[in-house]
Amino acid sequence: MSDGLNTAFHSGRENLRALLLAGLENAGICLKDLQDIGLDGVHASPRTLEILSEWGKGGKPDHFPELVKKVASCTHCGLPAAVRGKLLHPPPGSVRVLFVDEMPDRAALREGSAMGGEAGALLWKIVGAMKLNPDAVYVTHTRMCRLSPGQTSPSYASLPCRAFLADVIRLLHPEVIIALGERAGQLLSGDNQPLHSLRGRFLSFASLPLMITHHPADMLKDPGLKRDTWEDVRKVMEFLGL
Repeated sequence: MSDGLNTAFHSGRENLRALLLAGLENAGICLKDLQDIGLDGVHASPRTLEILSEWGKGGKPDHFPELVKKVASCTHCGLPAAVRGKLLHPPPGSVRVLFVDEMPDRAALREGSAMGGEAGALLWKIVGAMKLNPDAVYVTHTRMCRLSPGQTSPSYASLPCRAFLADVIRLLHPEVIIALGERAGQLLSGDNQPLHSLRGRFLSFASLPLMITHHPADMLKDPGLKRDTWEDVRKVMEFLGL
């Protein structure tokens, strides 16, 4: 076999191996997602069940720094490092409110923050108006990396992000989740209705109260949305006894 053919053969074999491994890992994540929404059994042979029982062992982080490293090293979606977001280390105290955005904005990627620029500043103003200590708040995303406008990725590519979000919730134990914007709200609620039909009432995600409201970036474009957002936020404050 010539050097060129040999190189191509090994490259193709490694690509196939990577694809198969990614497929197996994502299948395991899918099964975990199904379990989280109430599936309590599958029809499978004893051998299949034995194999399934081995999946994920040692893969679920027990501490947040471990999860931070896992997200930082993730390459499942194939996006370049320049558009990869990251998890910030959590505050020292108990997290009462978990804000969930769809994905990092450009300012967040540039600043190394969860939400950057004017939108981030407005979010922290809202936190202050809620009489919440910043150490009682954490901000994350349904998708850890940023897609360009019109860019798509395979549906399976978002599965690791779902698992990361589940780990964030499991490790932080927030009292309530606030989804920021229509897309984040749709993803968490599992409902594709427009934002005006989703906001203003408590729904549920991961057995926790979920409130969906406007994204700070949308409020900056249309300040009239701040009134609706404040109504949503006040319901969360009442729930928390603030």
